[in-house]
Amino acid sequence: MNDFGLTIRFALRSLVRHRWITATVVLTLGLAIGIVTAIFSLVQGILLRPLPYPDPDRLVWLHGRNPSSDELPLSPPDFLDYRERNRTFSHLAIYQGAEINISGGQSPEYVHGASVSAKFFGMLGVQPQVGRLFEPNEESGGPAQVALLSDKLWRRSFGGSPDVVGHSVRLDGKDFLVAGVLKPGFNYPDNALIWIPFDLSQDSMKNRRFHFVHAVGRIRPGLSQRQAQSDLEVIAKDLAKTYPDTNEGWSVRLEPLKDRILGKVGNSLLALLGATFLVFLIACANIANLLFGKSMAREKEIAVITALGAARGKLVRQLLLEGLILGLLGAGLGMLVAKFGLVALGGLATNLPRLEEVGINLEVGLFAVSVGLVASLLFSLAPALIASRPNLQAVLKESGRSSSSVRARWLGHALVVGEIALATVLIIGMVLLLRSFGHLLAVDPGFEPNRVLNAQIVLTSPRYAPPVGPVPFFQELLGRLRSVPGVKAAGAVTYLPLSGEGGDIPFTVEGRATVEGEQQNLGGFYRAATPGYFEAMGIPLLRGRTFTEQDREGAEKVVVIDKNLADAVWPGKDPLGQRISLPFSEPFIAKVVGIVGNVRQTALGDDPWQTLYLCSYQDAWQLMQVVVKSSGPSAESLSGQLIREVRAIDPDQPVVLRTIDDVVGKSLARPRFNMLLLTTFALFALLLTLLGLYAIVSASVARRTREIGIRSVLGAQPGDALRMVLKEGLVLGAIGVAVGLGVALAATRGISSLLFGVSRLDPLTFAGTAALLLAVTLVACLGPGRRATRVDPVTALRYDQ
Repeated sequence: MNDFGLTIRFALRSLVRHRWITATVVLTLGLAIGIVTAIFSLVQGILLRPLPYPDPDRLVWLHGRNPSSDELPLSPPDFLDYRERNRTFSHLAIYQGAEINISGGQSPEYVHGASVSAKFFGMLGVQPQVGRLFEPNEESGGPAQVALLSDKLWRRSFGGSPDVVGHSVRLDGKDFLVAGVLKPGFNYPDNALIWIPFDLSQDSMKNRRFHFVHAVGRIRPGLSQRQAQSDLEVIAKDLAKTYPDTNEGWSVRLEPLKDRILGKVGNSLLALLGATFLVFLIACANIANLLFGKSMAREKEIAVITALGAARGKLVRQLLLEGLILGLLGAGLGMLVAKFGLVALGGLATNLPRLEEVGINLEVGLFAVSVGLVASLLFSLAPALIASRPNLQAVLKESGRSSSSVRARWLGHALVVGEIALATVLIIGMVLLLRSFGHLLAVDPGFEPNRVLNAQIVLTSPRYAPPVGPVPFFQELLGRLRSVPGVKAAGAVTYLPLSGEGGDIPFTVEGRATVEGEQQNLGGFYRAATPGYFEAMGIPLLRGRTFTEQDREGAEKVVVIDKNLADAVWPGKDPLGQRISLPFSEPFIAKVVGIVGNVRQTALGDDPWQTLYLCSYQDAWQLMQVVVKSSGPSAESLSGQLIREVRAIDPDQPVVLRTIDDVVGKSLARPRFNMLLLTTFALFALLLTLLGLYAIVSASVARRTREIGIRSVLGAQPGDALRMVLKEGLVLGAIGVAVGLGVALAATRGISSLLFGVSRLDPLTFAGTAALLLAVTLVACLGPGRRATRVDPVTALRYDQ
């Protein structure tokens, strides 16, 4: 057997002989690598991996831009002009997300889908696995209406049969022919399951005032995003000259499609990945301390081998190989931990984009192995270098302290200081996120979510087309619900609070000239609501009245505004009785009849937007969110009755139920995810630090047993030994906390965008964390300190160091 084979054999024998140390190292390292690998797999699948389309870097999102915002939808006529007149895009396509009613089966259901222009799929480079894509003439809303299915819906509802092409499916009360099935994995936008052609021939598509479609484009090869931006800006300026009433001040802003899909999730994932690396370093420091102890136990063995002529290089190689084996075993266990960890993360992170693309793959496996190899160097190199240079005379005489023992002691202290410093950074981050989440929970959303049930209703069947419309359905449904025992109030609104859905609508005040600088105030977040909505949601009425059953088609049009809008448009004045003109296709002048409290429409962490509410009986919408306030103990108690009342009016109408508490909870999902993960990492790091400090102080007490015995013989009291041990530990703790506080001053910049209501440099958090770490240090030292007080002087004087 060659030298390398013997080295491996001796390394394995050593690991087996110290099996408990080996098991502890592998378990600790496996947990640390598993945590890092699980979060890295999220980063790799969500942030690092390119979008699954050909040349994804040339795909951009088109934002509408005006003086009030640069993240607005486009109007269909503007999109058509951009598509026809640009010189920098190979494709431009639009879409609009929709909840589509699939009926004709055992039970009607909503599935999320989208209306898309014909070249939408060609722009993304997506091909069908069965059938064909949309054709350009299908944008004109011809008699033969077609649909495309996702692979998931195809297999779930049609058994994966290729004969589905040409099969009729009933969508929104109309018959569509299935044109094709897209390949597995494609679900853009927003996890869509079905797609239908965007009908650009409708009259509503010709109004430039309505901005409600989303646009995506592919830039031609060899051209840059800046060139495409300039190209569209030239077109926008020309449109503003041609249509000044609707396009003055409007333009377009381009954003890489990947950035649009990811939003702000990148900062939180990178912050979590950084936190896992801190845990990993703490684990490596703990393992290094453990291996130092193992090396010191083998000091005599290594000294004898050295005295017999063994080269230092071979000893170092032997010890490094033991570390390498431990690192690979830890990486293997880490992969298993990461696999199960991803399952748990999938349940917590349902709102993360591209989550379906996350998994354990070759890149993640190589990352885990690389981390294991790096870890083996981090925790085995220093022990190997120190243990391979023993003081032969001191060790073989078994007297005094060997130089390697002194070096190990100082390096052990340095590692503990590093552990405490890293733990300090993590605890500060944890406390900041905990306090931020507490502030979010304390935010007044502007409504009362308790005991409110929500049902989404989308009336797309032809029976609700003009002249009948959707109003009679909602009037009858709400009337039925209000007569149900246990219902305190019932109403409906186009978009729920905290959804972020909807958009701004401009208006003018009748009889008042607009002065310079005022135009930005003449607009608001737009909602259409029924009578009973404000009462069901617990939105307070501040002045005037809310909607009544008399506010219907043909009656004087009315509007309710929130306090923000009232203060912005009529500062110091009474807005009640004022009339505003809205830019609808037909004249729409509404009288302000009430002022309600401010409601957070986008997120709990965002300021309330100024909002105006029109009566939906005067501004009919097919999609409404019905809300029912229960007088009983829970909102869910009304679920069965609500479904029965809907089906009594329309048996083919699906219903999607949730509570408003669930809506609030969904808005907290991402900050809760960040908080839970960082809290878990911080507590794990704190435990490792506690164990590491305990081990170092215990070893120090063991080394100083003879010293403690001599002090006792000379008259020292047990309390003196306890104070000596506590002082040593607290000095290490104080140094580590001081270093950690300094590092945290810079490191907390990484989570500043995730905080709400608390500064990243909050002095209370920094002081509290320092006190906590010092208290943990004191607790870790108490056990070894009590042992020091019980040292027997006679035994200590015979103690063999």
